[in-house]
Formats: sequence, C-alpha cells, structure tokens
Amino acid sequence: QYPEEARQQGIQGPVVLDVHIARDGAVQDVKVVSGQSLLAQAAVAAVKQWRFQPHTRQGRAVEMQTKVTLNFRMPE
Repeated sequence: QYPEEARQQGIQGPVVLDVHIARDGAVQDVKVVSGQSLLAQAAVAAVKQWRFQPHTRQGRAVEMQTKVTLNFRMPE
C-alpha cells in the first residue's frame, strides 16, 4: 500500500531490500539497503508477507539471501 505521507509529498522511486529467506520459504529478516524512508517501511511490510520457493542443495531446502527492488510510482 502506498504510504499516504509519501503520496502527499509526491515521493516515488525504488526501495532496495536485503531479504533473508528461511528453508521453508518464509521471510526471516528484511533490511533496507536504499530508498526513501517514507517508502521503505511499506516495502518492508509488503515483503514480510511474501513466501518464496526454497532453494535446494542436494535435495535439501537451504536458507538464502537475496536483494529485492520495489519500484514505487505515484497512483494515478
């Protein structure tokens, strides 16, 4: 959801997050790498709800780390 304060100020752009994913595909931790602080909180909240397909090594699910970029654009 687009943050109301960011919308009122016309703030938009990318937010880059570093995401740690558990073996079951759940998001364990999210850190903001870059982006507007007013947008970062909404980006973190959204990504924490995501579920990933776990990576496997030798047939076993493993934890992983990835970067995710969310591009916020003003709603029309």
